[in-house]
Amino acid sequence: MTNAPVSGRVSRTAMVASANPIASLIGTEVLRWDGNAVDAAVAMAVALTVLEPERSQLGSDVYLQFWDASARRSYALTGSGKIASAAGEESLAKVMDRWIDAASVPAAPHAWLTALSQWGTMPADDIFAPAIALANDGFAFPKEQFAAMVGFEDLWNEFPDAGRALAPDPYRIGGTLYQADLARTLESLAKHGLEWFYHGKFAQNLVYYVAKRGGCLNLDDLAAHSSLISDVLRLNYRGVTVTAQPGLTQGYQLLEALSILRGYTFDDRDPENPDVIHAIINAKHFAARDPLANMGTPSTLPIDAILSDENAEQHRQRIDPRLAPSYGFHTVPSDSNFASTALCVVDARGNAVSLTQSSGSSFGCGEMVPGTGVLLNNLTYKMADDARTRGPNLSRTRPSVPATPFMLFKDNELWCAGASGDIQFDLQCITQMVDHQRTPQESLESAKWRVSPSGRSFIVEDRMPLDACYSLRQRGHSVSIKSEWGVPCGSQLISLDVATGALFGASDPREHGLVLGY
Repeated sequence: MTNAPVSGRVSRTAMVASANPIASLIGTEVLRWDGNAVDAAVAMAVALTVLEPERSQLGSDVYLQFWDASARRSYALTGSGKIASAAGEESLAKVMDRWIDAASVPAAPHAWLTALSQWGTMPADDIFAPAIALANDGFAFPKEQFAAMVGFEDLWNEFPDAGRALAPDPYRIGGTLYQADLARTLESLAKHGLEWFYHGKFAQNLVYYVAKRGGCLNLDDLAAHSSLISDVLRLNYRGVTVTAQPGLTQGYQLLEALSILRGYTFDDRDPENPDVIHAIINAKHFAARDPLANMGTPSTLPIDAILSDENAEQHRQRIDPRLAPSYGFHTVPSDSNFASTALCVVDARGNAVSLTQSSGSSFGCGEMVPGTGVLLNNLTYKMADDARTRGPNLSRTRPSVPATPFMLFKDNELWCAGASGDIQFDLQCITQMVDHQRTPQESLESAKWRVSPSGRSFIVEDRMPLDACYSLRQRGHSVSIKSEWGVPCGSQLISLDVATGALFGASDPREHGLVLGY
């Protein structure tokens, strides 16, 4: 690292972390109103659909993990929209990323309101109010988002209505983005609830627009939508319990990779040691390629067998310490353009939330339901694209994502809440904190690396030691060196010091995020 790492933000009572400063401010305000971690997380998630339309929208999927400190229990909420019931395998195989049939059922509203009804303490009107005000009053467009708008000019040529709705006024950095249509949609959702969105006027407007555009989502698809609350997946990693999302995320892959890594002793080697990096790459590679993962649907995977010591040892026997894996390192979906946002909250009562929200590609499928301000995702395309490259059947009804919220526990006490847009970064953060005793801030400031979904490119930041890059190249990794902060991991972390009760938070410095606490 170019500078000595710092401990990051520290606070005594409560803390939030997200990739957007305004969202973090909203989360802190909700906590100061005596809301709990779920209240704050949902308020931030709703606000992010206003603040970051390139990454998450009302059409997004939501994956949430909640630690209930009083009940001493973890819950996973899966908010994933089904693909159109009328979509057959032949049509799915042809679906394009920027097309109305790339969209699955919008899941975020159901996930938000389900989380609030199950665990929240504040009414939806209060939780939605900051996002509604932002959409009505506007916010100054930052440099990163303006660059995204300019970078997708071809998309706005194809979808001019969406482009106009998402363009700041004036069209430059610092211009104000107003979203009056979205504000009205959020107001109606907060007031009338899920019935209005999935059965009533919004559902009718959405289905009418989809049909007009030649798509096949219908009213039955929306009416049948639900969110799933379940137990988390767990693994003991060197005395630390790691919990991950079940089902449609790659949570099982994160835990399986850690299960494989349990067989290695990293001793005093630092995380930038090529032996450590090589081991993590291989662990994730074999977890992604495990034949056991093709033995059922996401809800019926043989998790005990996948996470068993015997299975981990079989994978370790296949790892050559001198050579990179012989075939592609693959994540789901296969397209590297996966847009998501992550956030974490720990409240004054010790409750915690880790959350990931995703639209698929940047700006989803590009389609915006007229008069609503709602962009639709392209997660059906992500699923179909994965099927084209990997060959599993296309009869799955919900897309899967390459991310998972996670939490770490020591002696059944919460130690860390975390989330990112890719489990490769989760692996780097977890192993650095557990194996190398780095703080959250140190782990996020470290030189990051990422293996492309195709397996043909291994990108590292130029702060990675050159001898490590050379050693990895010698083993067959196709190393491509990026800029100092050129591998955006998007991670958010909040850890607790059991001895002092202090909270330490970190937000990926490659983005314009913010940790706030009090």
